Amino acid sequence: TENVADFLSLRYHAARDVQPGKDVRVKISLANSVALVKAYNDEQAAAAAANGTSFTPFLDLPTTAYTIGGTEFDIPTSTGEVLVPFTLNKAPLNPANAYALGIEMTEVSEGVINRLEKTAIVTFQIKNKYDGVYELTLYLEGWEAYGIASGVSGVYPSDIDVVTAGADAVSISYPGFGA
Repeated sequence: TENVADFLSLRYHAARDVQPGKDVRVKISLANSVALVKAYNDEQAAAAAANGTSFTPFLDLPTTAYTIGGTEFDIPTSTGEVLVPFTLNKAPLNPANAYALGIEMTEVSEGVINRLEKTAIVTFQIKNKYDGVYELTLYLEGWEAYGIASGVSGVYPSDIDVVTAGADAVSISYPGFGA
């Protein structure tokens, strides 16, 4: 389980002369998540097809994989922003899949909801703890016959990529030589 501090930021935008006099109350809904994720997948698949590329659709984030800190939030006038508390439970998720959660803003106490910001798709790619880019230091001994220094260590000339292949498996990739 992991707390995701920068999961979702709710903000309001207002001209200086029409700033709200008090905190703005915002209501969000996750009820349409499946439909929002499907619409997003359809849109991305169409764009990929038009560009001659491929797109792997996101799976809807299972409700057992997260908890969200409520559906109503006050955006303070002092900052104009509130971060939505979110906890991700990675146990039911497969690292081979990419997930998404559709969120819809349904109501605000002041002003209007910008139609371009009414919905958000938050995507998740689960990786195991070893996923990353590494620098490899080698110690060489017994390589004199091949014209290579012996008894010395050195940094390998390119990074080594360790890529998630499953919950407890990785693959090694050498960018200079392929996977």
